[in-house]
Amino acid sequence: MKIVFSSHAAQRMQERSVSEEEIAVVIASPEKIGRQGESYIVMKKRENGHLLIVIYRELLDVIKIITVIDTSKVHKYL
Repeated sequence: MKIVFSSHAAQRMQERSVSEEEIAVVIASPEKIGRQGESYIVMKKRENGHLLIVIYRELLDVIKIITVIDTSKVHKYL
């Protein structure tokens, strides 16, 4: 599937120094998968003492990244 980024997600990635490659790794091999409501998928993966959280929607053959969170509060969110 093709991955596209909302303007909000792109802004958060820039602010948090998260690359598109890191997002692809989380989607390909998440540590935890959940849902937020009926539309959003939440994937989480630990990396270098931080937790990377990716929230997205699947639209036909596209994954649209809604937002990206990079936190050191691993135990709070995992």
